[in-house]
Amino acid sequence: MSELTKKNKIRKNLQIKIDEDIISDPCRISDTFNEYFKNVPYEILNKIPCRQGAKGSNVTADSPVGQNFLCPYTEVGLYNLLKVKLKNKRSSGADDVPSFLIRRIIGYIIKPMTFLVNLSFCSGIFPSILKTCKVTPLYKGNDSKDISNYRP
Repeated sequence: MSELTKKNKIRKNLQIKIDEDIISDPCRISDTFNEYFKNVPYEILNKIPCRQGAKGSNVTADSPVGQNFLCPYTEVGLYNLLKVKLKNKRSSGADDVPSFLIRRIIGYIIKPMTFLVNLSFCSGIFPSILKTCKVTPLYKGNDSKDISNYRP
C-alpha cells in the first residue's frame, strides 16, 4: 500500500517481446527499456533532415555532447529559478529529499546551494548520484508485449 495515497498498487508480471522471444526476467526487461528509451530521442533526431555539413547529423547515444560553458548563478537568480521549477510535491530524487521541503527551506539554504552549484560549474564536476534518474515505463495501449507501446 502506498503510504501517501493509501491505495494498493496492483502489480502484474510484465512480459516484453524481443525479436520473436517473450521475456519475463525483470532485469532483462529493465535493460531492454533502458536501451529503448535511451536511443529513441536519437532515432527521432536522425530522422530530421538537416543541411549538409550541419552539426548533429548521425547523433547516437554515445556521441560526445561537446563542451558546455555555464555562467555562475547569483543567489537571487538561483532562488527565483528554484521557486519556479521545483514543484510542491512529495516526490524526491536520489537524495531522498522531497521537493516540497526544499521549496520551504530554500531561503535558508540558498547561500550554500549557490556556492555548490557554481563550484560544480567551475570545476566541471557534477555529483554522480544526481546523474541518475528513475524512469517508469507507462503503458500507452495496444499490445502490452511491444516495447514501443510504452513511454518513459
